[in-house]
Amino acid sequence: MNHLHHHHHHHHRFLSSLFIPLSIFFVLIQVILEIPLSLGDTEAYETCRDARFKCGNISAGYPFSWDGIPLGCGQPDLQLLCENDTTTVIEIDDVRYEVLDILPIFPDGQTLRIARQDYINNDSCNPGFQNRIPGYGPFQLVNASDHANVTLLYDCRNLKQRPLGHFNCSGHGDSYKDIWVVSGVPDSVSCSARVTVPIKHRPPLANIPSYSWLLRYLQQGFDVKWKEDSGVCETCKATGGACGFNIGKNRTICYCPDTTLCYCPNPTNTWGWEELEECPRLAPTLARGKYFNFSRTSK
Repeated sequence: MNHLHHHHHHHHRFLSSLFIPLSIFFVLIQVILEIPLSLGDTEAYETCRDARFKCGNISAGYPFSWDGIPLGCGQPDLQLLCENDTTTVIEIDDVRYEVLDILPIFPDGQTLRIARQDYINNDSCNPGFQNRIPGYGPFQLVNASDHANVTLLYDCRNLKQRPLGHFNCSGHGDSYKDIWVVSGVPDSVSCSARVTVPIKHRPPLANIPSYSWLLRYLQQGFDVKWKEDSGVCETCKATGGACGFNIGKNRTICYCPDTTLCYCPNPTNTWGWEELEECPRLAPTLARGKYFNFSRTSK
């Protein structure tokens, strides 16, 4: 009997001694989730600093991600794909676009020239992706005043709006018979398909002279800019850090080299860590900041 009681007591003591490591374990898990890379001080910095996407003539870094990029370096929803080692593709709101250029006039390659892949691969008679009103997800048109929105309408009945152009699709595959191009985004129309797309032509657009003119403009693409403020990343890089992405908090983060002081976010802004003015080393600083604010909910 005594033996049994002793065993039970031992079991209880075992549980309470297990409890402390478990709670520490959960704190650690929290911290690790907050620091996507949770590598050594310099490892995250060097990994993200050197991460580059290269495909054909396109080269890009933060904020983009791609196949094989280390976790915590790029934004998962800004995924670049490389097809046949030559063609860079990005999918935005379920439409596939070819990235024709990453424009150098903006720092950090956050402005893209993109064109619908279906209009590059086929022609304007065979759209692969229909859309209602075009959306560009995390991007917005650059200089919207330099772009004219046009809608391509396929096989319509009783079109009321005066078209900018009307083209026959015979000889261009058999998806549709006719295209009408109208300016802007028309209301309800009775057509088999519709695609609204901006073209780099200053509005107003009076008419579309030919099918080849239309195709050339569709394949030339248009310019979109990443909506998020790139200031955090610019400041981070200017002070010797490397930009990365905190998946748990869904925002840009700055990885620092081990020895130098580098940019640390102003404690009152959206980062939500307090009493941290500078970060000589990133991982311990973040862990400490997270630990002090354990009950604090992120904005």
